[in-house]
Amino acid sequence: MDPLLINLLLTGTGVGGAGWLIYTNYPKIEEMLQMKLSSSLHRDGGGDKTSQPLHKIFYLYKHESVGAWSKWMESQNAEIKDIAYTSLVQYLACEADELGSLTPEVIRTIPSFKRPETFQIVAELIDRCRKKVNILKAVDNYLEEAASALLKIDCDRAEKFLIDQYHKLKDQTDTAHVRTGIIRSLIKSQFNNNLLDLVIDFLRDEKNNVMQKSDLLADLEGMAEDSSKIEFFKNIFLRFISQSHEIGENTAKIMQIIFSKLDPVVFCENPDEDIWRALINGLEGHNKSHFIKFLEYPIQNKEKFISSVLLKDLINKDEPVRSSIRDLIIKRFKLTEKELDILKTPVKQEDVDFIKQVVVVEKGKKTKTITHELLGDYHTLEKLIFNSDAHARGNLGSVQTLMGAGVEEKLYLLRGMCGNHNRGFVYIDIDQLIGNTHELGRLKQLVNNNKPCFIYFDNLDKLLTRAYTDYERDNAKELSKILKELALLPSINFLGNIPYNREELKKLKPDLLNTLQSTTAFLPFRISLNIEKPDEKDRRRIFLQAFAKIDAQRASDSNEFNLDVMIAATEGMSMLEYLQFMQNYFEISLFAFGKLISMEEFALYSMSPIQAPSEYQMITAQVVEE
Repeated sequence: MDPLLINLLLTGTGVGGAGWLIYTNYPKIEEMLQMKLSSSLHRDGGGDKTSQPLHKIFYLYKHESVGAWSKWMESQNAEIKDIAYTSLVQYLACEADELGSLTPEVIRTIPSFKRPETFQIVAELIDRCRKKVNILKAVDNYLEEAASALLKIDCDRAEKFLIDQYHKLKDQTDTAHVRTGIIRSLIKSQFNNNLLDLVIDFLRDEKNNVMQKSDLLADLEGMAEDSSKIEFFKNIFLRFISQSHEIGENTAKIMQIIFSKLDPVVFCENPDEDIWRALINGLEGHNKSHFIKFLEYPIQNKEKFISSVLLKDLINKDEPVRSSIRDLIIKRFKLTEKELDILKTPVKQEDVDFIKQVVVVEKGKKTKTITHELLGDYHTLEKLIFNSDAHARGNLGSVQTLMGAGVEEKLYLLRGMCGNHNRGFVYIDIDQLIGNTHELGRLKQLVNNNKPCFIYFDNLDKLLTRAYTDYERDNAKELSKILKELALLPSINFLGNIPYNREELKKLKPDLLNTLQSTTAFLPFRISLNIEKPDEKDRRRIFLQAFAKIDAQRASDSNEFNLDVMIAATEGMSMLEYLQFMQNYFEISLFAFGKLISMEEFALYSMSPIQAPSEYQMITAQVVEE
């Protein structure tokens, strides 16, 4: 169907029921319509340009369409072209309210004449029409046609001019529909940063409603080529994030729409790093609730591919983001209450972290929950210290020497006990203290200021098995004097660490054992409780107790996991290290993979003490050989 005829038809009849009836029955009345058009070529409308016949606007018009006339005009001589061009220019030179229904055809035709002044003529028309927006409804269509024509005449000049017109329109009320028309015209021309700026400006403008903004995005998606579409939406999204200080609800809805367009490059095996980096950074800012909302559906929908690396990064965020992301991943992998119970360890990082110096004082006023795996040792140690006759008499000025390789366990238990009994904890590296006059000089006052307290001597084995310098010998005598004075106070308990058990001392360190049993250089040493690191049997038992809570189907899918490799890999860990290792392993396995993973894979994703895959490969080889 001829576009001109359609334009005349719809303009003349409107788009109501009658117009639509004629439109749908067009094949039957085509001949009549052509006859009407032919007669209009010779009908004189007087001076009213809104009803002028085609042949008075388009010089020598005897064609089926304006397009055909324009093509015919290209082959005519200069004189005819000048007359035709002058006629069109005169038509467009009038005020906007005098323009008629043929104006779009005139605008579309005039660039074909390729005259240097054409740009200015169309630009002036745009400026006149802009001032009539919301006064004359027809100018909306004229403006979009004129913008497209201007871009054909001189794309670079047109772009600058149209951007200027866009911003002038912002100063006028209710012009969103016209500004989107300018943007649509620019889209047809080219995608570039200037267009990106306009789109973002439009999307940020609070005067534009969500529907207008979403319609513009739909236009962008429909008109852009696939190759440039994703990149354009990506740039919009990244610019939005980088420039948004506070995202409102409406803006968040638009960002959600934009983000949904990025699925092909976000939820894939090689996701766009820029977008994910922006998302993860956004979770740390003041708009975190909106970013969680962006990720809500894809995270809990397992069909949306998200790499295990990214899932791990997401669950490592600070609260409250961490809890929100975890709740979404729980839905993604359908984690059960029993499985989540594995991760409820009472070992807190603050209870494990301890920076050792020559002397460290810690106020133990916070009640601490002792992990179940060390609760037996805790109660035994508690009875040893608080329920003995020696305690009632101030331990008779002796040092309760805690034996065994569980050095971290001893610190953890004593610090926890001080917290639960409202006592201060004074840590002393006794081997370094005798070489530090400053710390030695303030020790007595420090202890008095923190009574009641435990005094815990670390590195006793080093002190008791080496020679002293003259300087250290003098300090050792001073230390012995201070300790004997403090030993008279019933509110102070002395404890010490020897990282060997009695059997190891007999076999490997007999001199140290003799010294412990006979020395009176400082205070008498009483060999007490033995606290060890977990052995292979302990570590296997603890893991199997946790594994029993894993969903049966998930357990059967975890064929990459090898318990023997894990047990070998955790050799030498303290109980606290092992429990943290276990929690880290199950958290990464369940929340990043949805199943138990191999030790090699865990080493790549975790922050555990064992990092290098080569170590696991060696361990695997040893297990196979055995």
